[in-house]
Amino acid sequence: MTYHAKGFSSIRKRARYIAAFFALNLLFEIVAPLKLLALTGGPSQPEATSFEPVGTTDMVDLFSGDFTYNIPLFDIGGYPVNISYHAGVSMDQ
Repeated sequence: MTYHAKGFSSIRKRARYIAAFFALNLLFEIVAPLKLLALTGGPSQPEATSFEPVGTTDMVDLFSGDFTYNIPLFDIGGYPVNISYHAGVSMDQ
């Protein structure tokens, strides 16, 4: 075997290891994707967290004293749209 042929087999062996590494990496990403491990709830929208139903009739919460008001605006295809206001007064204010 010449020096050139010995170098070629070394390159093929290295290429096999690299191909095996990428194949195992691809297989692992299919089985257990790393992106799913990093997902969180993320920032939440205040509009969705403070949803107020249209039929709210209690303007003052008797336990905490918070003021809540609901103004119905219009109806789109059977779905009511409203604006709600929460005073959010706490005991230390």
